[in-house]
Amino acid sequence: MGVKSFGAAVTLVFATFADSGTMTADFTRWAKNERVGLFAAITAFPFGKVLAELVGVIIVVKR
Repeated sequence: MGVKSFGAAVTLVFATFADSGTMTADFTRWAKNERVGLFAAITAFPFGKVLAELVGVIIVVKR
């Protein structure tokens, strides 16, 4: 079992941020109106980030 470097950890954090940002657009694309779109954007970004971070946890645990 190897230890990840600090650079690899920082890269994973930035990757989850970018991944959740692109997922937010998918959640808000078909909103009925601006209010629903804003609510979707506010809630989708943290939801997408948690999903991406859970994938990162699985990657680290299986390593």
